[in-house]
Amino acid sequence: MHEDGFGADLLDETLELTTLGRLETGSRLNLEPALRFGDSLGGHLLSGHVEGMGQVVRKVSRNDGDCELSVSIPHALNIYAIHKGSIAIDGVSLTIHELEDHAVVLELIPETLAATNLGGLSEGDKVNLEMDMMVKTVQHSVERILAAMNKD
Repeated sequence: MHEDGFGADLLDETLELTTLGRLETGSRLNLEPALRFGDSLGGHLLSGHVEGMGQVVRKVSRNDGDCELSVSIPHALNIYAIHKGSIAIDGVSLTIHELEDHAVVLELIPETLAATNLGGLSEGDKVNLEMDMMVKTVQHSVERILAAMNKD
């Protein structure tokens, strides 16, 4: 961290899986300090590990200031997208409102649009994705249990 910004070292994997290599000086980011043991949790559990990129398919602004955002999900991550589950888009924890074919529909309120970089997104923009940690844990656990049962 320094007076007018910060620097970060990025691994090849990070550059491949995220939009971070595409950022320019002055780009708006969603950053917050890590949760410490004992802190209150105000949203979904996020690890901060981006798992891939999606693309804004549709953005519809409404008269009440809300916005509907549809984001494509890579095939490998689609299994973790569930109705009313959570997803992080560019580090912002959101609830999945609807599922479409390989896409999620999100409802964004004016506060989220103002306090994050999501308000500046346009159709075609790439975004970072982190899927619901609880869904991933259950899905992987069930896969391992079923695989073990099939060996017997």
